Amino acid sequence: TLENLIRISALTPETRVLFAFVDGFKNAGNISISNPFDDINANRNFYDCIVKNAKSLIGEYLFNLVKKELLKLVVVVSKVVLKEKYDGYIRIIQSYLGKFNSVVSLIT
Repeated sequence: TLENLIRISALTPETRVLFAFVDGFKNAGNISISNPFDDINANRNFYDCIVKNAKSLIGEYLFNLVKKELLKLVVVVSKVVLKEKYDGYIRIIQSYLGKFNSVVSLIT
């Protein structure tokens, strides 16, 4: 899951160093590096916010992707429907013109 992915990313050396710096600032220069899983539990709010933001970004990305694909489908379907309507109107106009021409030819 996404939460597990965030937890795994917290175990990288870069993240551990950042937590050490933050811990040093909080504790007046005293750095205590503990078990990474203890850091995760101690900073639960931080990870919950990251997970929430990541879920939001993924949801927004998926929504925009689906919206873009649906718009493509709507355009294609609309073109087909409009072409059929256009062809139908052209046939109707041609039939009226054909009848009109036959009436004109009878009169002249």
